[in-house]
Amino acid sequence: MRNDGTAVSQPPSRVFGPTTWFDSAPDYGVHPIPILRGRDAILKAQPALIELSRRSGQRGVAQWLDYFLSSPDSQRKTPYLLLVNARGGSDVEGAVLLYEYRVAGLGTGVFASDDTTGSRTVIASQAVRLEVAAAAVRRLMDAGAAAAFVTMEGGFGIEAIELQGGHSDVAAAARIRKVPRFLALTDRFDTTVALLGARTRRNLRYYRRRAEVELGARFVPCVRMTGGEFFAVNRASTHPFSDAFTIWRHSLLENPHDGEVLFAGLRDAKGQWLSLVGGRRDGDVTTIDWQMNRVGLERYSLSTAMRAFLLEHEIARGTTRLYFEGGTPHAMRFAFTSTETTDVLAMRRWSLRAWMLRRFACSILPEKNFLRSALRDDEMKCA
Repeated sequence: MRNDGTAVSQPPSRVFGPTTWFDSAPDYGVHPIPILRGRDAILKAQPALIELSRRSGQRGVAQWLDYFLSSPDSQRKTPYLLLVNARGGSDVEGAVLLYEYRVAGLGTGVFASDDTTGSRTVIASQAVRLEVAAAAVRRLMDAGAAAAFVTMEGGFGIEAIELQGGHSDVAAAARIRKVPRFLALTDRFDTTVALLGARTRRNLRYYRRRAEVELGARFVPCVRMTGGEFFAVNRASTHPFSDAFTIWRHSLLENPHDGEVLFAGLRDAKGQWLSLVGGRRDGDVTTIDWQMNRVGLERYSLSTAMRAFLLEHEIARGTTRLYFEGGTPHAMRFAFTSTETTDVLAMRRWSLRAWMLRRFACSILPEKNFLRSALRDDEMKCA
């Protein structure tokens, strides 16, 4: 605890640079920007983040904070929460959640968002979101960061690269992406599927009917399942999760973090599980996190059959928006409402760490890593 009451935890030792990055808190505007490090410290700020998300029109983005901080991917990195214009209590103008990559347990000074839409990265009203992101990036660069990759909701144009804040040794780049975000649901199944392509409509009806007639499929809206049963269904699915992700997925079913969890399934005539789907709800908004389908029944397109049942159920309960975490390869994505997302990359010009990140990104980052793909994008060449 600092003399001014700001909670700043000590960072881990790093491969390069000092080990006390955050022992000072430069001002941006009037108020300092404290940095909270680690899951426990960040979760203490969750009530303030939930209130901030309500004020900023980003309802629900902080509700499941504990769940995402405990994901297998997140546990391989160190989370940092930067609170912009904090005045104490819940009076926070903006918050930025980033993760520092680790190598052999040591911090690298490379910080990045953990979701492709930015909805959980920058929590602030649209009017000040870019300013909040810029202040957070400058704070990290002042502390010695090698690179910071921030994704936020909204399209902010070329002004998003103006993040150097007087740093002659920091370069930045930005891009705006159109992201298919959600399927808008009407109050009736037939009018909702009318928004989809003709082939998608036919497939939804055909594969649902086929599953019902040939497999005796019935929809179970609220599934109860032990961890062992969940592991067994996962092992018998077409694309099984790793053990770590299976444990994490099931943890939400056991501990919904004071939120409403979606866990539904399809059973055949013998009572065996054909398909399971899991996600989260916030009022009239539902987010699908995952789906698993029994192996060996690919000709029944269980993914499509399940979505037909699920659409009918969600419409009946009053859901108006259906999100898919990480997107979906299903053809219904072509009917999604798209929104703009801005990515900003700031890198130190004369930094061994930054050079190594650029030079060896394909070797040190996973193939489907979001930061890796950004570094390979010509739009994200820092200047």
